[in-house]
Amino acid sequence: HTALNDFWATSIEKGEAQIVGGTPGSCGYVWDAERGGWHRPWDPDSFIPAGDKPEWDKFIQMSEEESQKIAEEFLRDSPTFRFDGIVGSVKLVETLTMRCPYCWAFIFEFQTRHAGHGDRTGVVQAQVITTHRAVITVQEGEVVSALCCENWDMMPQSSIEAESVSPEKESQVTVLAVGNTIDVALEANATTGYRWVADFDEELLELVDQRYEASSGLVGASGKEVFVFRALAVGRAYVQFSYERPWEDEPIKTNTRTFDILPSLDYEGRFQTAMD
Repeated sequence: HTALNDFWATSIEKGEAQIVGGTPGSCGYVWDAERGGWHRPWDPDSFIPAGDKPEWDKFIQMSEEESQKIAEEFLRDSPTFRFDGIVGSVKLVETLTMRCPYCWAFIFEFQTRHAGHGDRTGVVQAQVITTHRAVITVQEGEVVSALCCENWDMMPQSSIEAESVSPEKESQVTVLAVGNTIDVALEANATTGYRWVADFDEELLELVDQRYEASSGLVGASGKEVFVFRALAVGRAYVQFSYERPWEDEPIKTNTRTFDILPSLDYEGRFQTAMD
């Protein structure tokens, strides 16, 4: 068994794969024996033929310790903590290795002198010591997602209320907690014979519903295909959508969504990292 962030690579000699050293696996690449090279399953343009100078040499190889420092600095510089955070209250509770290159989720607890999140200047609120739990994911030296108390997104500084992913969020990372569900809606037209097909890691996500919603009752009217996923376990999940006809070999378009699944809290306040 090879650890997620271990260094390994493969080259082709006389049609056989051999270990020679490198870092493609830690950068999300998998071996494509049919084409003789490396690719990322969620990125159709990522193919690298065997023998080429590997793209993964460019990746920052960050250690867990360095990534933890980045996460803590992000927390301390967040509007929630800067507003009234208690300096000595920050505590690392747990570290989780995520399924992405050089990627960890750091779970912190910290206290503020008032309830709420963000910059609360001018807001009337009770003065009460409040404990917060933040899950901050660092990938290749950058914070890619940050969730506080399960309902506050520390990146855009906004409450997490929407339960769907809009088309413009294709290139973004969507954060959700274990046990939560999320809708992904894609434009479609069932009358053409095309349909969306989803490919995803069933250890991290469960498809609980798939339906087509027409925009009107008119013949030939377009609509949207809706996929409902439930988060099963902590990790980074990629969903590759292909818009295709069952009798054709190639899709006419693809769409990739990325989800950072973070721990939830059970009824006793403990972190839950997977569905029971």
